Order: sequence, then C-alpha cells, then structure tokens
Amino acid sequence: MSKVPAIPAVDPETELAIKRVLTPMKTMLEIREGQNPNSNPRDKNVTYQDLIDLGLITKDDLPT
Repeated sequence: MSKVPAIPAVDPETELAIKRVLTPMKTMLEIREGQNPNSNPRDKNVTYQDLIDLGLITKDDLPT
C-alpha cells in the first residue's frame, strides 16, 4: 500500500473564512486516508491496491 504525505496543519494566521473551509477539508481527507487516529477505521477509503493486496482482484481487473 502506498503512503500518502501528511496534510499540514492549517496555519493559525490564515484568514478565518478560509480556515473555516480548510479545517474540515483537512479532517475529511485525514479520515479517508486513515491518518486521523480519532476516526473509525471503517471510514477509510478502499483503494484498488488494497483490493489487489487482499487477493480480491488482479491488476488485469483494473479499469483502463
């Protein structure tokens, strides 16, 4: 499974209107990438690579 880079924290100096958008987006991405330790692991996205690693599909099954 490939490792995605961590999402940096929202700078405290960021304008409030932008911060209101960026903060929940960061949280959502961390949950979907499995990087948020407070989230439910069942909320993580499943990738094609995960399915291949589990033997549920092969590379030949991938869409082109």
